[in-house]
Amino acid sequence: MIKHHKLRLIRFDELSTLLGGISRMTLWRLENDPTGNFPPRRRFGGNSRTAVWNEQEILEWISRRETVTAKKNS
Repeated sequence: MIKHHKLRLIRFDELSTLLGGISRMTLWRLENDPTGNFPPRRRFGGNSRTAVWNEQEILEWISRRETVTAKKNS
């Protein structure tokens, strides 16, 4: 059975909160990490300066990082 998730796009302020209050510079570092694991930003609407992220992709990325961290600490 396929699960359908409601698509929810979030802006920087909410993304920052989800990630513990990160700065725009830290976000830039995550996005430019050579491993390329951080979900990509998307441009939204007619104003191409408005960046949004898929909330589900961010939550999955957080979950993967927590799993890796837990394995390293075991």
